[in-house]
Amino acid sequence: TPMNGILGFLELLKEPDLNDSDKNIYIDIVNQSGKRLLDTINDIIEISKIEAGVSELKLEKVNVEDIMEYHYHFFMPQSKEKGVQLIIDKQIKGNESKVITDKYKLDCILSNLIKNAIKFTSKGFVKIGNFIEGNNLVFYVEDTGRGISPDRVNAVFERFTQAEMGYNRPHDGSGLGLSIVKAFVDIMGGSIEVRSEVGEGSVFTFSIPFREDILRFYSI
Repeated sequence: TPMNGILGFLELLKEPDLNDSDKNIYIDIVNQSGKRLLDTINDIIEISKIEAGVSELKLEKVNVEDIMEYHYHFFMPQSKEKGVQLIIDKQIKGNESKVITDKYKLDCILSNLIKNAIKFTSKGFVKIGNFIEGNNLVFYVEDTGRGISPDRVNAVFERFTQAEMGYNRPHDGSGLGLSIVKAFVDIMGGSIEVRSEVGEGSVFTFSIPFREDILRFYSI
Protein backbone atom coordinates (compact mmCIF):
# COMPACT_ATOMS: atom_id res chain seq x y z
CA THR A 1 0.00 0.00 0.00
CA PRO A 2 1.14 3.62 -0.36
CA MET A 3 1.55 4.11 3.39
CA ASN A 4 3.66 0.95 3.66
CA GLY A 5 5.89 2.31 0.92
CA ILE A 6 6.30 5.65 2.70
CA LEU A 7 7.00 4.22 6.16
CA GLY A 8 9.17 1.37 4.93
CA PHE A 9 11.51 3.44 2.81
CA LEU A 10 11.70 6.23 5.38
CA GLU A 11 13.11 3.61 7.74
CA LEU A 12 15.63 2.54 5.10
CA LEU A 13 16.72 6.15 4.67
CA LYS A 14 17.91 6.09 8.30
CA GLU A 15 20.65 3.58 7.43
CA PRO A 16 23.99 5.30 8.23
CA ASP A 17 25.94 3.66 5.40
CA LEU A 18 23.40 4.39 2.67
CA ASN A 19 25.02 5.62 -0.55
CA ASP A 20 23.68 8.58 -2.55
CA SER A 21 22.40 6.43 -5.42
CA ASP A 22 20.23 4.24 -3.16
CA LYS A 23 19.14 7.30 -1.18
CA ASN A 24 17.79 8.97 -4.35
CA ILE A 25 15.98 5.78 -5.35
CA TYR A 26 14.33 5.51 -1.91
CA ILE A 27 13.32 9.19 -1.96
CA ASP A 28 11.69 8.69 -5.39
CA ILE A 29 9.74 5.70 -4.04
CA VAL A 30 8.56 7.75 -1.04
CA ASN A 31 7.43 10.54 -3.41
CA GLN A 32 5.60 8.08 -5.67
CA SER A 33 3.94 6.45 -2.67
CA GLY A 34 2.89 9.88 -1.39
CA LYS A 35 1.24 10.70 -4.73
CA ARG A 36 -0.55 7.32 -4.72
CA LEU A 37 -1.79 7.96 -1.19
CA LEU A 38 -3.04 11.43 -2.15
CA ASP A 39 -4.85 10.01 -5.20
CA THR A 40 -6.48 7.34 -3.03
CA ILE A 41 -7.63 9.89 -0.44
CA ASN A 42 -9.06 12.16 -3.15
CA ASP A 43 -10.90 9.20 -4.72
CA ILE A 44 -12.41 8.20 -1.37
CA ILE A 45 -13.53 11.79 -0.76
CA GLU A 46 -15.21 11.91 -4.20
CA ILE A 47 -16.95 8.57 -3.64
CA SER A 48 -18.16 9.80 -0.24
CA LYS A 49 -19.60 12.96 -1.83
CA ILE A 50 -21.34 10.88 -4.50
CA GLU A 51 -22.83 8.49 -1.92
CA ALA A 52 -23.99 11.44 0.22
CA GLY A 53 -25.68 13.00 -2.81
CA VAL A 54 -23.74 16.27 -2.50
CA SER A 55 -21.90 15.97 -5.81
CA GLU A 56 -24.14 18.24 -7.84
CA LEU A 57 -23.97 19.53 -11.39
CA LYS A 58 -22.26 22.93 -11.59
CA LEU A 59 -22.58 24.44 -15.04
CA GLU A 60 -20.16 27.05 -16.37
CA LYS A 61 -18.66 28.30 -19.61
CA VAL A 62 -16.06 25.85 -20.87
CA ASN A 63 -13.63 25.86 -23.79
CA VAL A 64 -13.30 22.20 -24.75
CA GLU A 65 -10.31 22.89 -26.99
CA ASP A 66 -8.42 24.38 -24.02
CA ILE A 67 -9.32 21.37 -21.86
CA MET A 68 -7.94 18.97 -24.45
CA GLU A 69 -4.70 20.95 -24.76
CA TYR A 70 -4.31 21.04 -20.97
CA HIS A 71 -4.65 17.26 -20.59
CA TYR A 72 -2.37 16.65 -23.56
CA HIS A 73 0.47 18.70 -22.05
CA PHE A 74 -0.18 17.44 -18.51
CA PHE A 75 0.10 13.76 -19.47
CA MET A 76 2.83 14.15 -22.10
CA PRO A 77 5.71 13.61 -19.60
CA GLN A 78 4.16 10.35 -18.37
CA SER A 79 3.58 9.05 -21.88
CA LYS A 80 7.13 9.95 -22.94
CA GLU A 81 8.54 8.21 -19.89
CA LYS A 82 6.76 5.00 -20.93
CA GLY A 83 7.63 5.40 -24.60
CA VAL A 84 3.96 5.71 -25.53
CA GLN A 85 2.78 8.23 -28.13
CA LEU A 86 0.06 10.59 -26.85
CA ILE A 87 -2.12 11.92 -29.68
CA ILE A 88 -4.95 14.42 -29.87
CA ASP A 89 -7.17 12.91 -32.53
CA LYS A 90 -10.07 14.75 -34.16
CA GLN A 91 -11.65 17.43 -31.99
CA ILE A 92 -14.00 20.40 -32.10
CA LYS A 93 -12.22 23.75 -32.33
CA GLY A 94 -12.78 27.49 -32.30
CA ASN A 95 -16.18 28.89 -31.40
CA GLU A 96 -17.72 25.43 -31.71
CA SER A 97 -15.69 24.32 -28.69
CA LYS A 98 -17.26 26.94 -26.41
CA VAL A 99 -20.00 25.19 -24.47
CA ILE A 100 -21.66 25.16 -21.06
CA THR A 101 -21.10 22.08 -18.92
CA ASP A 102 -19.57 20.96 -15.60
CA LYS A 103 -15.85 21.66 -16.06
CA TYR A 104 -14.68 19.97 -12.85
CA LYS A 105 -16.44 16.70 -13.62
CA LEU A 106 -15.35 16.75 -17.26
CA ASP A 107 -11.72 17.29 -16.18
CA CYS A 108 -11.96 14.47 -13.66
CA ILE A 109 -13.44 12.04 -16.20
CA LEU A 110 -10.80 12.77 -18.83
CA SER A 111 -7.98 12.69 -16.29
CA ASN A 112 -8.96 9.25 -14.99
CA LEU A 113 -9.42 7.78 -18.45
CA ILE A 114 -6.14 9.14 -19.85
CA LYS A 115 -4.19 8.16 -16.73
CA ASN A 116 -5.55 4.60 -16.95
CA ALA A 117 -4.82 4.36 -20.66
CA ILE A 118 -1.17 5.35 -20.15
CA LYS A 119 -0.82 3.09 -17.11
CA PHE A 120 -1.96 -0.02 -18.99
CA THR A 121 -0.15 0.73 -22.27
CA SER A 122 3.50 -0.27 -22.63
CA LYS A 123 3.88 0.40 -26.36
CA GLY A 124 1.99 2.06 -29.17
CA PHE A 125 -0.27 5.04 -28.54
CA VAL A 126 -3.00 6.68 -26.52
CA LYS A 127 -5.46 8.77 -28.55
CA ILE A 128 -7.88 11.33 -27.14
CA GLY A 129 -10.57 13.06 -29.16
CA ASN A 130 -14.07 14.46 -29.24
CA PHE A 131 -16.91 15.43 -31.57
CA ILE A 132 -20.48 16.70 -31.44
CA GLU A 133 -23.30 14.28 -32.08
CA GLY A 134 -26.74 15.89 -31.93
CA ASN A 135 -27.08 17.57 -28.55
CA ASN A 136 -24.23 15.59 -27.04
CA LEU A 137 -20.50 16.04 -26.67
CA VAL A 138 -18.74 12.74 -27.29
CA PHE A 139 -15.23 12.07 -25.98
CA TYR A 140 -13.08 8.99 -26.47
CA VAL A 141 -9.80 7.66 -25.12
CA GLU A 142 -8.24 4.87 -27.16
CA ASP A 143 -5.13 2.88 -26.30
CA THR A 144 -3.06 -0.04 -27.59
CA GLY A 145 -2.59 -1.48 -24.13
CA ARG A 146 -3.28 -4.79 -22.38
CA GLY A 147 -7.00 -4.75 -23.04
CA ILE A 148 -9.75 -6.19 -20.85
CA SER A 149 -11.11 -9.73 -20.97
CA PRO A 150 -14.82 -10.00 -21.90
CA ASP A 151 -15.80 -11.26 -18.45
CA ARG A 152 -14.24 -8.18 -16.78
CA VAL A 153 -15.46 -5.37 -19.05
CA ASN A 154 -18.64 -4.61 -17.11
CA ALA A 155 -16.88 -4.97 -13.75
CA VAL A 156 -14.34 -2.16 -14.31
CA PHE A 157 -16.90 0.48 -13.30
CA GLU A 158 -17.59 -1.20 -9.94
CA ARG A 159 -15.99 0.28 -6.82
CA PHE A 160 -12.73 -1.22 -5.56
CA THR A 161 -12.61 -3.40 -8.66
CA GLN A 162 -9.96 -3.60 -11.37
CA ALA A 163 -9.79 -5.32 -14.73
CA GLU A 164 -7.10 -7.64 -13.38
CA MET A 165 -7.68 -9.08 -9.93
CA GLY A 166 -5.41 -11.19 -7.75
CA TYR A 167 -2.03 -10.83 -6.11
CA ASN A 168 -0.07 -11.03 -9.34
CA ARG A 169 -1.70 -8.06 -11.07
CA PRO A 170 1.04 -5.79 -12.45
CA HIS A 171 -0.50 -2.40 -11.58
CA ASP A 172 -1.50 -0.75 -8.33
CA GLY A 173 -4.48 1.47 -7.64
CA SER A 174 -7.55 1.86 -5.45
CA GLY A 175 -10.03 0.59 -8.04
CA LEU A 176 -12.12 3.76 -7.60
CA GLY A 177 -11.16 5.84 -10.65
CA LEU A 178 -13.55 4.30 -13.16
CA SER A 179 -16.41 4.13 -10.66
CA ILE A 180 -16.01 7.89 -10.15
CA VAL A 181 -15.96 8.35 -13.94
CA LYS A 182 -19.21 6.37 -14.29
CA ALA A 183 -20.87 8.28 -11.43
CA PHE A 184 -19.89 11.68 -12.87
CA VAL A 185 -21.11 10.73 -16.34
CA ASP A 186 -24.44 9.66 -14.79
CA ILE A 187 -24.74 12.93 -12.82
CA MET A 188 -24.12 14.85 -16.06
CA GLY A 189 -26.93 12.92 -17.73
CA GLY A 190 -24.64 11.05 -20.11
CA SER A 191 -23.54 7.52 -20.89
CA ILE A 192 -20.25 5.63 -21.13
CA GLU A 193 -19.17 2.44 -22.85
CA VAL A 194 -15.98 0.47 -23.35
CA ARG A 195 -14.83 -1.71 -26.23
CA SER A 196 -11.79 -3.83 -25.56
CA GLU A 197 -9.83 -6.86 -26.72
CA VAL A 198 -7.11 -8.56 -24.72
CA GLY A 199 -3.70 -7.74 -26.14
CA GLU A 200 -5.13 -5.20 -28.59
CA GLY A 201 -6.23 -2.29 -26.41
CA SER A 202 -9.37 -0.48 -25.29
CA VAL A 203 -11.60 2.42 -26.30
CA PHE A 204 -13.58 4.27 -23.62
CA THR A 205 -16.29 6.53 -25.07
CA PHE A 206 -18.55 8.80 -23.07
CA SER A 207 -21.31 11.11 -24.22
CA ILE A 208 -22.65 14.07 -22.23
CA PRO A 209 -25.35 16.64 -23.04
CA PHE A 210 -24.21 20.25 -23.28
CA ARG A 211 -25.59 23.73 -23.69
CA GLU A 212 -24.31 26.02 -26.39
CA ASP A 213 -22.39 29.05 -25.14
CA ILE A 214 -23.77 32.14 -26.91
CA LEU A 215 -20.18 33.33 -27.42
CA ARG A 216 -19.58 30.52 -29.91
CA PHE A 217 -21.78 32.33 -32.43
CA TYR A 218 -19.59 35.42 -32.48
CA SER A 219 -16.09 35.84 -33.80
CA ILE A 220 -13.60 37.15 -31.25
